Amino acid sequence: MRGSRPKPELALAFSLHSGPGTYALLLGSGVSSAAGVPTGWRVTLDLVRKLAAAEGENPADPEAWYRERFGREPNYSNVVDELATTRDERRALLQGYFEPDERDREEGRKMPTQAHRAVARLCAGGHVRVVLTTNFDRLLERALDEEGVSPVVIGTPDAVEGAPPLQHSGCVVVKVNGDYLDTRIKNTPDELAEYDERMQGLLGRVFDEYGLVVCGWSGTYDTALVDALKRVGGRRYMTYWVSRGEPSETERELTSFLRGTPVEAEGADQFFADLLEKVEALETFGGEDPLSAPVAIATAKRYLDDPVRHVRLRELVTSVGREAREGLLGDGRFALDWRPEATDREGEMAGFAAEMKRRVLSYEGACESAVGVAAAGGYYADERQAGAFRELLELISNPPQDGARIDLWDGLELYPGLLVLYAGGVAAAGAGNWPFLKALLRDSVFVDIRGTVPLVLKVYPWAVDKHKTITNAALFSGVSYHEPVAERLYLTLREPLKQYLTLDSRYEEAFHRFEALLALTYVDVQKEREPDDWVPLGRFAVLDRTRHGGDSEYAALRKEYGEQGSGWGPIEHALLKQPVSSHGRGVPSSETVGHDFGVVDAMMQRIGRRL
Repeated sequence: MRGSRPKPELALAFSLHSGPGTYALLLGSGVSSAAGVPTGWRVTLDLVRKLAAAEGENPADPEAWYRERFGREPNYSNVVDELATTRDERRALLQGYFEPDERDREEGRKMPTQAHRAVARLCAGGHVRVVLTTNFDRLLERALDEEGVSPVVIGTPDAVEGAPPLQHSGCVVVKVNGDYLDTRIKNTPDELAEYDERMQGLLGRVFDEYGLVVCGWSGTYDTALVDALKRVGGRRYMTYWVSRGEPSETERELTSFLRGTPVEAEGADQFFADLLEKVEALETFGGEDPLSAPVAIATAKRYLDDPVRHVRLRELVTSVGREAREGLLGDGRFALDWRPEATDREGEMAGFAAEMKRRVLSYEGACESAVGVAAAGGYYADERQAGAFRELLELISNPPQDGARIDLWDGLELYPGLLVLYAGGVAAAGAGNWPFLKALLRDSVFVDIRGTVPLVLKVYPWAVDKHKTITNAALFSGVSYHEPVAERLYLTLREPLKQYLTLDSRYEEAFHRFEALLALTYVDVQKEREPDDWVPLGRFAVLDRTRHGGDSEYAALRKEYGEQGSGWGPIEHALLKQPVSSHGRGVPSSETVGHDFGVVDAMMQRIGRRL
């Protein structure tokens, strides 16, 4: 199974993993804003207010007051020099703006953010070695120190001269506008319009020799930095420009000029935390291609192992579902009214079979990540986590209902949902994960033009297999299987589930157990709506009949129910419903799970006569 082209974040994660140190970061104020650290301009204006207060004034417009009082525009350097002349005095004056006090620590202000800590982890792992920042604060340095990294910090032109070559440094932080304790920081438009030639030379080398990840920087005010970016000709590596939501016009123009890739994120914290997770997942997995599936699966396992990260798990699983849905629906590759051009019956059948094979392979490729994530959830998810996987199944199982269609493709369009349903369901059956099975089989819904119904009533192998001859020709080159769709699922899902169900015998047991539970749930749900003696079966039923049923998984389920009654797992967890007797009255047989088994038995006898 091959996945669709990875998203930019995944491609970047793979680049950081496979080429450590080839990308530099350019971080702006958006990375520190979540920590409650003020910008240099805000600090300047507040210092002007303090200067005015020292002279007994309280101006409504501190900028205008300073201009009138001193005859020049306020800038950080001048204002700080007027209030503090020595380094110790400057530290005492400024540390309240940039360093946390006890209350700040309690409330999490002026402390390294999730983004700072993720960047520090990337540096500690050797994935990133050069960080450029327009920020004056020391939050990144503090986060690096917590990771045991001692960076070379370059904050002045003089420091550029004294620094070792970039390629010989473990980690370099270049503070392009200076450090808050150095009064030479760049803050005003005039100051930001020009860099010392030594700093320009360093920036030119970084922009020429490294890929670039821009985050938290708008490019609006730092004129000299923008010019340095534009001076670089052909770039050796990609540029990724991360914006919070939709990029601004300036961000779009610069990204286009650099021939970069725009990346929309909820913020720096979310972007760098996710990037770190993907890089670490690649390390765990080994970095083999294809990228998206192993990263998604490894990340899902990490979240499943930590109940506190329920929100992150849901976001990941939903993202995987959306990506699969885009791959299935995005480019019109699967027209539902397609017919072969052949006019004779034999040619038409061959054309349909060839097109079905193409679609099945494409569906399996688009769902690779979703299948892997669903299997991980089926085996490991707890009751609370299971809801995220129900949403994944619904995203993939509910295609649009508009447009002309023929019956063959209408049924096959359910195959992606069936893949995900079986991947999660078989893993859950193998693990005895009843809450997960309930989420998939009992709680999931299907929406079509007739309304909303339980998904189990619509998504099953027989719903996909509208023409057994064509299906066998497409999937098995004409070899005839009684259950070709179920057989395809059995063969296709073996590899993704091998890490959970290592022995082939365990896999077969779990597969048939899940199919039998699907059939029982179908009957149980249907009898609440309109009782029927028809039920879709699967591979388990064929083998139950050909092996005479005594040692089948279906027989094992029946035995468990007979021995445990209302204490049986599927009943205890409301996958199958059986009323509790009250006031000495028995439960009507038609309402028991035993009745469900009876309906499945009768259906198996009917198909058994055709085997």
